[in-house]
Amino acid sequence: MKTQFGWHIIRADKDATKSHSTPFAQVKEAIRQELVQQKRNETLQKWFDGVKKEFDSKVSYATGLAPPATTTTPTTTG
Repeated sequence: MKTQFGWHIIRADKDATKSHSTPFAQVKEAIRQELVQQKRNETLQKWFDGVKKEFDSKVSYATGLAPPATTTTPTTTG
């Protein structure tokens, strides 16, 4: 195979194995829990953003103690 870095030789050390799927019944509860957790995170973030927006104009900092301005929005990951 040739790439932008030159030629590469790839050697298979063993035979390919067939892929398999896990039955839905075995993963259904884990998927449900993941979706519930995502919904909780989204709801909490939405609430937090609302509270932050509400109090942004009400908060004042002493000179030199204000937090630095951020350029990105914090995200939550599960």
